[in-house]
Amino acid sequence: MNIKTEFLRIGGIPDKATPGCQNLAGSGSLPAVLYGEKSDRVYLYLHGKHGCKEEAAALAPVLCGAGWQILAVDLPEHGERKNDPEDKKECFPWTVIPEWKAVVRWLDERYSRVALCAVSVSAWFVMRTFRDRAFDHALFTPPLRICGW
Repeated sequence: MNIKTEFLRIGGIPDKATPGCQNLAGSGSLPAVLYGEKSDRVYLYLHGKHGCKEEAAALAPVLCGAGWQILAVDLPEHGERKNDPEDKKECFPWTVIPEWKAVVRWLDERYSRVALCAVSVSAWFVMRTFRDRAFDHALFTPPLRICGW
């Protein structure tokens, strides 16, 4: 199955809900990958420790085949962000939570339905970040399945 893949940067999204929060990542944008044809439904894929956004490709045949898109972003100190000299953020709840809230607001502006898939430590971050948020679907995955450990 040939799945449309678009690499992009979600940029300049200040977290207005958190006083004093700076823009996302060092350059003011987050590296992301979007899988699938245009849709009004999207899964936000959040990888685990030592992972990267490209891991979402493993889910693309199933989810995109069902009419969903998948947006995946890198955690601080992971994937493209690992070697970005401008991105000084560390992978702690106080950096991840404001970023993910901003990403979900960005998705809410563009999609009528938002679901999520979180792997390993990201599942814990999600439960802390979105306690009061309902998603269309929420999949929590241990690292063994996606990473092949």
